[in-house]
Amino acid sequence: RPPYLVFEDRTAREIATHRPRSRDSLLEVWGIGERRASWFGDELLAIVERWEERHPDAPAPPPLQRPAARSARSRGSAAAGAEADVPFDHPLFEILRAWRRERASSEGVPAYTIFTDRTARELSAAQPTDEDGLRAVWGLGDSRVGAFGSELLALIAEARPYLDTRASKP
Repeated sequence: RPPYLVFEDRTAREIATHRPRSRDSLLEVWGIGERRASWFGDELLAIVERWEERHPDAPAPPPLQRPAARSARSRGSAAAGAEADVPFDHPLFEILRAWRRERASSEGVPAYTIFTDRTARELSAAQPTDEDGLRAVWGLGDSRVGAFGSELLALIAEARPYLDTRASKP
């Protein structure tokens, strides 16, 4: 299975850099939510603890600082922590979900492991035009953008003329 099914490279970097020592501090790491913490949080904490024991002279890790808001949200796709306000019958949302089903089927994985409905809704609202725009969408990090970002950008670009026409109708 591709590594992005476990967690993003960014998540691994944050764990290695900040070395969380408790479940609460692990939950502050980008990409670790309740589900991942319950799946393998204890194992991650044990790995950090073993590393700390083997490297007693290592400098203290820097404090974990959460950004106030992500760039796509500051451009208006959604408020921090809230889903984009996109109807479930939005054409781009439907296109993205269909693509996700096909991709998941070809990889033999559940569709939600490609990305969630929340990600599809935020993509539909933000309609990013480049990889940086994709990375600003909730649920898309370096691994997913590298794995299929160009396909998502092409889908969005292909749908844009139809979406612009639909938006201008009364």
